[in-house]
Amino acid sequence: MELYIEPIKINRNPVTGRFLKGSIPHNKGRKMNEYIYADKIERIKSIGIKNLSPRLDIGGWNAKEVVAIRDGRFAVFKSSEEAGRTLGITARNIRQCCDKKRKSAGGFLWFWEKDNVWASLINK
Repeated sequence: MELYIEPIKINRNPVTGRFLKGSIPHNKGRKMNEYIYADKIERIKSIGIKNLSPRLDIGGWNAKEVVAIRDGRFAVFKSSEEAGRTLGITARNIRQCCDKKRKSAGGFLWFWEKDNVWASLINK
């Protein structure tokens, strides 16, 4: 009678801990409902769907209106982001102009709408 010891198959690299090429994962071919209950699956799915839907209530809640002036003519925008998208100017540069850290952005003079400094620069 011979003694036979089966060889131990190593699935992971003992140094790095990475899986070796050709090793079969423990969950191959199994479905999620074999691991957790159906109500938990539904809860996870509803959370995922909620995360994918756009949150329309959070965008622009602290937006300030800005005014662009060039050649005595002006335009009012709801926010620096909207002005930047419309005119192709970086919104940060627009805000820096409004805060008096820059002189102009995109060839326009920029002011916060609530500051009435810009009213004297418009041709009547």
